[in-house]
Amino acid sequence: MRIAVVGGSNTVVNRGYLYFLKNSCQREEGDFDIRYDLSTGNTTCGYGILQLLKSNALKSVDTLIIEYALNDEFIYSPSEILMRRWSRTYEALIRFALRENPKIEILSIIFDTRQGPFRDRVPRIASSIYYISEWYGVNYIDINANLSKKYGKSFLDEPFYMPGDSAHYSPPLATAMIANLVSEKLYLMKSSVNLLRPYPLPDPIDPLNYSNSSFMSVEQISDRTGAAPLNYSNWRFSTQAVNIGGRSLCFRIEGGIMLGIEYVCESNTIPIIIERNGISYIVSTMKHGVKAGEYKFLTSYITCEFLNGDLAQDSANETVYVLRFGDPIGEIIKYTPRDGFEEYSHNPVTESLFPIVSIHYTGNIIEFTDTDAGQ
Repeated sequence: MRIAVVGGSNTVVNRGYLYFLKNSCQREEGDFDIRYDLSTGNTTCGYGILQLLKSNALKSVDTLIIEYALNDEFIYSPSEILMRRWSRTYEALIRFALRENPKIEILSIIFDTRQGPFRDRVPRIASSIYYISEWYGVNYIDINANLSKKYGKSFLDEPFYMPGDSAHYSPPLATAMIANLVSEKLYLMKSSVNLLRPYPLPDPIDPLNYSNSSFMSVEQISDRTGAAPLNYSNWRFSTQAVNIGGRSLCFRIEGGIMLGIEYVCESNTIPIIIERNGISYIVSTMKHGVKAGEYKFLTSYITCEFLNGDLAQDSANETVYVLRFGDPIGEIIKYTPRDGFEEYSHNPVTESLFPIVSIHYTGNIIEFTDTDAGQ
């Protein structure tokens, strides 16, 4: 099996399940080859689509592992509209992978928090992953459900998670146990020859899913703004970004919406103002780990569900977004992402720095304008 992985922090964390899975793969003398690890902490399934769009991973692997359920539960489960947008996104992730590589096998790993909904009710995100996976004939494994049935729900009490942290499994025992469950599932997938693959994609569950999304790359942003890319790298990540601080970028999108903004959070990254329909959303872009000095920078992704109103917006004739900085105008709404540090202003003495990597959207960008605001 040649494997690509997209996921959140439980996939990235030191001595997490993927660490032990890689060790297991090495011991099995090449039965499993994890060729692409595209995981990034504090991201949701929309970022998984973007990562696969930006890479050529799907063409050179035969298996895709997806791990976003825990993060998605935080963001999307509170309302019906958000859940509908989540289902459009998760279906898109699976549908896009199958469209790019009709022979690919897919495994969704479902994690949950220690106090998660599995304790006393049917989890919305997990059960929806079951449904979408069954529709497309792909695989899933619900870790907490498996362990709860086998050992009882009390088995997943605090010691199974990191001390004082209900969202990350405790290494090495818990994460090694999870790796064993995942490897068993992968072996089962490997031994079960799917004679039906490749087969035509079924009709979509939701015709307005986001499987035809696109992105504006850092190279395109650099060409259109005339700003040279900045380089960021550490032991794990290497990326380029364009500083759009002090500018005003206007995107006119036909038949779609902005799904997300990929950017680099570093110590001088400032809040961004996103204007839509006369409302200025001031988005706090600082991350706790950068603010505390734990990380020099973090690759980050702003999910834009908070901007997009009712579901009819997803296919509106035209939607206009303005990315700008400085003083907001019109009606003002402050927004702090779940993993963000509540910071809505910056020191005007320092440089206006917002390193943008890409813009993820559906539909077509029919107009792009750039105004150097000189701030």
